[in-house]
Amino acid sequence: MKKKIINIIKKSFSVKNKNEILNIENKNLKLNKLTNFDSLNHLKFFSLLEKEFKIKINEKNFNKLNDLNSIIKIVNKKS
Repeated sequence: MKKKIINIIKKSFSVKNKNEILNIENKNLKLNKLTNFDSLNHLKFFSLLEKEFKIKINEKNFNKLNDLNSIIKIVNKKS
């Protein structure tokens, strides 16, 4: 699951920088600190996440899901 989420992050935010990828994998990076972070990519991320794991994420949780740990927790909880 972690690998799938990381791939969704890389796809949604067009992450190509090796340092950003390592930081994501090591759970040291907040989504809003990604180079290509913007509101459209953020929505794209949630859409892909919902589709991949067949879950529905409430909009009020969007701001809470800002790092890999919190994303993994909510996906585990919802799936």
